[in-house]
Amino acid sequence: GEASSQGGEPIHHGGSDVEADAAAPGAAVWEKDGGSTGESAEEAAETFETKAGDAEPEMEREGTKPRLLDAPEGEPDDLKKIKGVGPKLEGMLHGMGIYHFHQVASWGPEEVAWVDRNLEGFKGRVSRDEWVSQAQTLSSGGETAFSQRVDDGDVY
Repeated sequence: GEASSQGGEPIHHGGSDVEADAAAPGAAVWEKDGGSTGESAEEAAETFETKAGDAEPEMEREGTKPRLLDAPEGEPDDLKKIKGVGPKLEGMLHGMGIYHFHQVASWGPEEVAWVDRNLEGFKGRVSRDEWVSQAQTLSSGGETAFSQRVDDGDVY
């Protein structure tokens, strides 16, 4: 009686295993279910997709529409010098009213979110390929390693 009241933790050593299972339910499920049935893996994949999908509304925020132009101001910049923009994407940007490095260079997080969201088939490209920092360099007359390769004819 005295040992259990004073040293309760060592006697209930099994309790720490239960706590470990609660801390890592995924690990416990795989051990108990075997995980090799195939169905468990598919169910786990679906669960994972659902969890990943739950994070999307944050990524899918509306954002703020950037300043778009009806036509280029003089000659349009070669937006293909921005890594991640190919001929098709450049055409889409022109269609949206984006023609110049200085436009892209001026975008803050909200404008990036709007463009990321509104590029059909290329969602997330702006932030993933860091267009804004590339455009800032290019709009100030600088070159990036990628834009130099475009200039050299190594890309398109």
